[in-house]
Amino acid sequence: QLTNLGDDAFTTPWYSHHFFTCDDKPVGDGYNLQLGLKPVLSSLNDTTVSYEESGVGIWSTPLENYAHVSPTALDQDGTYDAIQIQMYKEIEDGIKIKAEFPKCN
Repeated sequence: QLTNLGDDAFTTPWYSHHFFTCDDKPVGDGYNLQLGLKPVLSSLNDTTVSYEESGVGIWSTPLENYAHVSPTALDQDGTYDAIQIQMYKEIEDGIKIKAEFPKCN
């Protein structure tokens, strides 16, 4: 489920790299996206979210060049229940990004 906290309405049938534009307008600094996916972390004492980026260096650009990826704040039960993607740079025309977040078991 997507929750729009902004002023402009939007819809999308899937979560993909296409969410980095809205009505052909680049998404950049100040945009935040929260995915309702439990993050898979690199290690127990680390808050680095694991994800795969196929095609980096061939046809795609690393997500970290444009956004910070992190788990949301800890829940009452001491676990993270979502992934936050916080944009810090506008994605230029022609840039392709593919990030796949593994399902938490």
